[in-house]
Formats: sequence, structure tokens, C-alpha cells
Amino acid sequence: MKKLIYLIIIMFILPIFLTIPSFAVTVAPVYDERYNNSAGALYANGNDIIIDTDEQDRTVVKWWGGSQIVPKSVTIFGGGVEGTTYTNSNMIMNDGEIFCIVSGGVSKEKARPTRVDNATITINGGTVSGNVVGGGYLYSEVGYANLIINSGNVEAVIGGGFATIMIDSKIYNVGSATDLKASENRVDKVDITINDIVSPPTEMASGIIYGGGNGYAYVGESNITINDGDMSKAYVIAGGVDGYVGKANVTIAGGTISSYQSANNGMVDSVTTKITGGTIGNFFVGAEKDNTGGKATINEATVYLLDGNITKLMAGSSNSLPLEIDGEQYKVFITDEIDIQNNTIPIEKQILLTYKLALSPVELFLTPNASEQINATVTTIPEGYEEFFKDTIKWQTNDEKIATVSDDGIVTGVNYGTAEITATFLKDTEVATVTVERVTAHMLMWIVIIAILTFIIILVTIFG
Repeated sequence: MKKLIYLIIIMFILPIFLTIPSFAVTVAPVYDERYNNSAGALYANGNDIIIDTDEQDRTVVKWWGGSQIVPKSVTIFGGGVEGTTYTNSNMIMNDGEIFCIVSGGVSKEKARPTRVDNATITINGGTVSGNVVGGGYLYSEVGYANLIINSGNVEAVIGGGFATIMIDSKIYNVGSATDLKASENRVDKVDITINDIVSPPTEMASGIIYGGGNGYAYVGESNITINDGDMSKAYVIAGGVDGYVGKANVTIAGGTISSYQSANNGMVDSVTTKITGGTIGNFFVGAEKDNTGGKATINEATVYLLDGNITKLMAGSSNSLPLEIDGEQYKVFITDEIDIQNNTIPIEKQILLTYKLALSPVELFLTPNASEQINATVTTIPEGYEEFFKDTIKWQTNDEKIATVSDDGIVTGVNYGTAEITATFLKDTEVATVTVERVTAHMLMWIVIIAILTFIIILVTIFG
């Protein structure tokens, strides 16, 4: 009996001991007030943090079990310092003012890089007077970074990391111009979603939104989606500064932007840009050739100008030479909906794109809580671009009390009645009707078929 009691006690206590190491290895956030000439740094060390203000309007960083008042000059890192690796980094900023917020960590030592596997930064308000960064500083790696700007004032959004930076009045450099792909400052993939933004904050001269990094940094894939915001004094650039971006995708659906270009300096293998709304001042398919001596190499650029307003459209340059459409360096597709006031690309080098939206089925019968997919097909002329536009379709129901519809066109019955589901692709609109009832016609048909088959089986059994 005693052995049984001891066994039960051991079984009860053992799981508690097994969980102790997991708590022991957790490193709490660390505040270093001496960082960067006493500007200050907070290292989240992989912990979830929230940036807000307190009752005295001071910026405060909160985490489970602690908090820290920080100055406006602070840089907040999702990762840590030399030699640290964390699986996740999740930082949310609701209010306050800081200088920079960085997905990864920082390391000045090549032999002791920092790494964060998955990082998310969400800006819901406040002011970032410096940079929102998808990577880390110097010898730093980030596997995947997700930067979401829902509101707020931000000077710069940098998808990659900083391979060149000044810390404590000293400039540090990582990587080499001769082998950009081998840079030790790396981000495998970054998604940047801007739902609303003021860039830069009103007192600053200009702002930037980069898909790549700063210096000789590496970004494997960069995706920028801009839905709205005031960027009337900002540059939006698919690539980065001096470094490498493998694949860049940019979608602009709204907002006001001063200038757009595929790259600033460095190299971008391929850039795909889709404009479905918004207002852009100067649009460069390639890079803006200026007098600063900078060179940007764009191997392939494809632009879809579907809707919105562009003041001036220009081909731009690659490696300081004009882009050549005859050499397949770039292609520009346009629709009749796009408004371009000054188009410097010859009409014969633009491809007019027409489209038509179709839905299937156009009539649905559902019961409450049942769901069915409406398939939306976009037919384009020239052919072959249908799938590219699929994510541009917007869905809406005229009565959520009857039926709802997801962003992917999945309709779910809610209550009895009839509702209209509208799919909109640019200026083309199609409507499907959904009827929510106790027993759908489709179900009734199967009930009748099953009843007939059952009756036949009974007759065969009796007389056969």
C-alpha cells in the first residue's frame, strides 16, 4: 500500500519538476540605459511586450511580470544581444513615443550572431521617430518578420535589417558589396502591411518604406501591402539600400505616396508591383536616376497599373542605365481605369489589360451554420493573368443577419431568409443570391433519391 502511495506522489510531483527547467531558461526583458550614448535599449529576449503610456503620459514597456519606463530615445529589440536565439518575438505598440523598434537582436561579434525565428511587430498608435525594422542589427538573423502598421506616426519602415549602423558614435558594417547574398545580416522573408500611417511624423522632412534592409543586408522575399495612409512626403521602395532582395511584391490599394520605385541602391532580382488604388506622385518602374552616384540593379520588373492616380509614370533606370522593355527587363500592364497624368513610357510599350469577373454558383441554398464556397474567376485579355488578380476581389453581404461571407468567398448561413453576396474586382461587380432555409432544395433532392432507392431495395427484397 505504501509503495502505491509513493508511486502516486511521484507521479504527481514529477510533472512539476519537469516544468521547472522551462521556466529557468526564460530570460526576462533587460533594459540597458547606457546603450548608444545613453539613448537606451530594451531587449525583449523573446518575451511578448506591449508599449503604451502610463497616467503621467510616460512611455512604458510591459511584459508578463514586469514593466519599464523608457525615454523617447529608446530602441526596443524583440531579440537579445550577442549569441542569443529565440523562437518568437511579439511586440505591440499602442501609444507612446520611441526611437526604433527592431524585430531581431544586435551583435557586433561575427562569431556570436543573434537570431529570432518568427517576429511580429504591430503598431496601433503612438510615434516611432526612427525605424520599424523587420531584421536585426549587424550580425543578426530573422527567419520571418511580420510588420503591421494599423495607425500611428512612423518615420521609416525597413523590411530587412541594418548591416550598417552607428552605435555609441562608432559606425559598424557587416557584409560586402562583392557578395550581397552572403551577408551575415539576414531576413528570410518579411511581410509589411500598412493599413494606416503618417510617414513621416509631421515635423520631419521625409519618410521611407523599404522592402529590403539598410547597408549590405540580405532579404530573401519581401511583400509590401499598403491599404491607406498619408505618405505624401515618403518614398515607397520595393528593395532596400545597397543590399540584396531576391523577390519583391508590392500591392498599393490606397493612400497617398510621394514617390515609388523598385529599388534605391543594391540589387533586386524580381519586382512585381500591383496598383489598385491610391495616389502616387512620381512612379519609377526601376530606380530614380539622380546625381548622387547611387546604382540600383533590377533584373526583372513587372507592373500592373489597374486603378488609382499617378502624376508621372517613368521607366527609371537599372544600374544607372535606362530600363529597356525590348530586353525583357520590364513590362507595364495598364487598364482603362488607371489615371496617369504624365506618362513618359510610349504607348506601344504598354500592354492594355481588360478583364471580366464571373461567379459560380450565382445561386446558393443553405441551412443555418452551413457554408459553401463561391468561386470567382477573372478572365483577362491577354490571357494568363487570372490567378494574379484573385486576391484583389472584395466580398460583401447586404445582410449579415441572413448570411456572412469571408474574404475568400465562403458563404455561411445565419438565419432564414435571402441575402445578396457581392464580389467586386476593381470596377466590375457581380452578385450571387443565397437563400437560407430549413431544408435546402439540394438536400430535399437527395432525400427523395434516397427514399426511392430504399423503396426499390425493399421491393427487390420482398419479390426478388
